[in-house]
Amino acid sequence: MEIVTYMKFDHEFVAVGDLDRKIKGFYVPGAIHMESGKHVLLSVTEWDYIDQLWVYLITGLGELLRSGRFETGFPDQPIFINFADQTDWIVVRVSAEGNFPTREAKIARQIFFTKMISAAVIFLSQFSKYDISRSRRMVFSELMINVESIKSQLYRQGIET
Repeated sequence: MEIVTYMKFDHEFVAVGDLDRKIKGFYVPGAIHMESGKHVLLSVTEWDYIDQLWVYLITGLGELLRSGRFETGFPDQPIFINFADQTDWIVVRVSAEGNFPTREAKIARQIFFTKMISAAVIFLSQFSKYDISRSRRMVFSELMINVESIKSQLYRQGIET
């Protein structure tokens, strides 16, 4: 499984790990590229407000651990992502309104959580370095605490992230 977060600057997508400029504005466009094997689940063509989307996804990881399911919509696009825990596997399903083909992959539970947590930490730490919004940095600090809590829950389940 591969997950890379991109920021959108005008018509250019820059991987969060390669950021070299300040992030300005209340709405921050970007995308997540997520693939598992031959299955591309998300790509830069499904871009949206990336800071908000990561808030949804991190919240969703906690919900997935508690209830075994999570679904959310993108902040400003008719795209939906669903996670379902099936014991040793997580089924990831991406769907949308219109002619968008539903995409689905079954990912080993340990790999899914390890990759999602890693991508979340990279996003939060890199974004926070370049973000000029003090209030958003405070929210991201709280999200990092949530990520650490999720990591602890996973560790208790035998998954090291």
